[in-house]
Parts: sequence; structure tokens; C-alpha cells
Amino acid sequence: MDTTRAVNPYCKSLCFPTTYVDKNKWKLETGERMGKSSSHSNIFIACNESSCDYVLKCIVLNANEKISSFHNEVNMQKVCASQGLCMPVKDWWECDDKQGGAIITEILDTDLSDWLESTPVAYKQQQMILGALILIYRLHVDAGIKHGDMHLNNIMLDRDGQMKIIDMGNASKFPIHDSSAERYKEIFEDYNVFLYSLTKHNEGGGRTGFYQDIEKIIKNELRGINTLGKLNTFNMSYYGALKAMTSKINQLDLQKYQPGITEAFKGREERKGIIREREERKMLARASEKLKAESKYVAEMEKLELRFYKLTGRRLSKPPGGWKMPSKV
Repeated sequence: MDTTRAVNPYCKSLCFPTTYVDKNKWKLETGERMGKSSSHSNIFIACNESSCDYVLKCIVLNANEKISSFHNEVNMQKVCASQGLCMPVKDWWECDDKQGGAIITEILDTDLSDWLESTPVAYKQQQMILGALILIYRLHVDAGIKHGDMHLNNIMLDRDGQMKIIDMGNASKFPIHDSSAERYKEIFEDYNVFLYSLTKHNEGGGRTGFYQDIEKIIKNELRGINTLGKLNTFNMSYYGALKAMTSKINQLDLQKYQPGITEAFKGREERKGIIREREERKMLARASEKLKAESKYVAEMEKLELRFYKLTGRRLSKPPGGWKMPSKV
């Protein structure tokens, strides 16, 4: 559960006028959020009559966006899901003022970036990256879609370890009359985003060279795609590039990379421990300051009680449990 950022006011008021939503048999708590939200969307747990294994994505449109942008995301999600590459849309609706909308899908477990960082085994990482490459290829060829933001956080795993693509807000269908050169440019943009996030996501944890070598293989094979013929020739060449890159990645000497991957993992865990320790120290410091303030308050009240007794001969009536500092002093 991610509660570090406030829920977008639009999602909590204009789109969903009450804390609990009862629309189309769905209920959700909009005071809490799960997953990684962006500036234009929040993700909430959603429940129907049988389970709470769903998420609702509340999308807030920018001032210059039209409701058609929201409709496009819904449609791209449906096309992607028809090929088994995204989670199916269980429900969706526009907000009343048409400045946003909601999409409900089944819940997913973790994103590829977090999975790679928590799995310091070269072979498992290799196989997961190969699976992601096939997923991207199928999105391009089987679904005919350019994602537009294909970083590691937008590839997620379900509870069975199957990868799915999320966040279709920037997705679009390839133009029917694309030339091979235009299609090549469009798919290469998706790979560029994917490879950038792959090689950068563990930065600071020790460079292993593993991701950089994978990046070189992928880019070299993509550059060999035939962009001079018709689209059917392009697709055949693209498939050949996929086969070549997966074969070469499979042939990498994983023993060479494993020590670096292990070291990077330990470094990340150590940094997490340092961050946790800092947070614990801050909490202890705040608790200590509060305790000092409470002790000072009690001491002052006891002095006041004694002074009152000397002046009047009567005791001040203490609250049950003795003097306690009010919550706001």
C-alpha cells in the first residue's frame, strides 16, 4: 500500500463523491491507495460481491485533454487484453464532468523492476527479460500497438508469474499505411524506453555489465531489420531479429555476471537497511521530544495544582489517570 502521496482530490470528490463508491456493484476505499500512482492517476483496491481481487485506476485528464483520451486508453487495454497481453477490462465509466474516468481490472502482483531487484539470480533474470522481449514483440505484431511508455514498471507479473502490460494511456494502433521505415522507428522507441529503464534501474547498486550486454545484443539485432520492403517483409525480418536476440541472450555466460548481480543486491539491501535505520532514529527522536514535552506539561500542572491548593485550600480535580498533555498544545 502506497500512502506516501495524497489521493488526488479529483478522484476523491469530483469523480467519486463519497468515501465509498457503490457503482455498477463495485465498492472501493478512496482514502487509501495501492501500487505506484502517477500525477494523473491513482490506483485503488476494488471489490465486487465475491472478492477484492481487482484494482480501479482513476484517470485525471489534463486541461488540454478530451474525454476521447480516456476512451483511447480503455480501447487499447481491450485490444491488448484480446491477445492475452494485458488484463481484461472488467468495467469502466466516465466521471460525471467528463474530466476523467475509471478502469477496473484484476489485480497484479509486482512490476518487473521490483522483481529484478529482489531476484539476484542471473538465470532467472535472463529468462524474465527474454519473456519481456517476447511480450513487447507480440504487442507490436499480434496486437498492432505501440505502447509509448514501455519501461519496466509497466510490465507486471500476476500471482502465477505471468507477465502483463499495464498503463495503456500513451498507446496507439500502428497506422495501416505505415512504411517499413516508419514502423521500425515506432517499435524502436518502445525498445529504447525499455532498455533505458533496464540499464538504469539498478544504478548505484554496482554495475554488473549484464544489462548493458543485453542492451547491445537487442539494439544490434534490431538494426538489422529490413526496412526497405513492404510491411509483411518487415514483420518477417522483425521476427528473425527476435529469434536472434533471444538466442544470443541465452548464450551469455551467466557465471561471469552472477557475482556482480549478487553484490548489487547486497548493496541495495544495505542501503534499505540504512534508510530504515534513519527512519527509526527519526521516529525515536520525535517520540523522545513528545515525551519531554509531556513530562514538562505534567510538571507544570503539578506546580499549578500545588499553588492552587496553597491559595484556596482546595485540590484541583484531576482527569482520570492523572495529568496528560492534550493532543494539541
